[in-house]
Amino acid sequence: MVPQKHKLLSLEDKAYFIFLKRRSKIFIIYAEAKMDGLVVMVEKKDLAEVLEVQKAAFAPIALKSERPDIAPMTETIEQITGDFERMTMFKYTLNGKIAGSVRACPDGNGDCYIGRLSVHPYHQRKGIGQSLMFAVHDMYKDCRGFILFTAKDSVKNISFYNKLGYTIVSSRNEFGVDMVNMRRDNAKFRHV
Repeated sequence: MVPQKHKLLSLEDKAYFIFLKRRSKIFIIYAEAKMDGLVVMVEKKDLAEVLEVQKAAFAPIALKSERPDIAPMTETIEQITGDFERMTMFKYTLNGKIAGSVRACPDGNGDCYIGRLSVHPYHQRKGIGQSLMFAVHDMYKDCRGFILFTAKDSVKNISFYNKLGYTIVSSRNEFGVDMVNMRRDNAKFRHV
């Protein structure tokens, strides 16, 4: 099947929909061509590499917070495999290697939970995180909203999510780390 073009916020970007069969279901997958990279769904064979990139991405946060035991750093292959079975996972590949990934799943109440957005430190600030978030937003465009959380003192992450339409709705302490819950109301972005 020929991929269909899909217009994005930026006229410089090119995006396509790819049809993929997974677990006897057909998914329309968002793929964005940018920096010679591609956003596609994670396959089971990718999980070890996704985990490696995730740990590289979260290492600076663990060092800054003096918490090497944060969940993204201690996650095992068995745990990520469990997430793979119940969540949608996208990867951004660049030159045949995974440069970033993100996970998402509906929460059962009309919202979509987004977790573990990870971009390898060598590839940060190049639009990869934004491309991964666009993939999630497009996959779950019919949900009521998107929910995620990030470290309260991570000004860079909060600013990134603000630019994508997320606002802080609450805060909490998780295992000694102050976190903020952020939400994007999808009704405001249906036209995008």
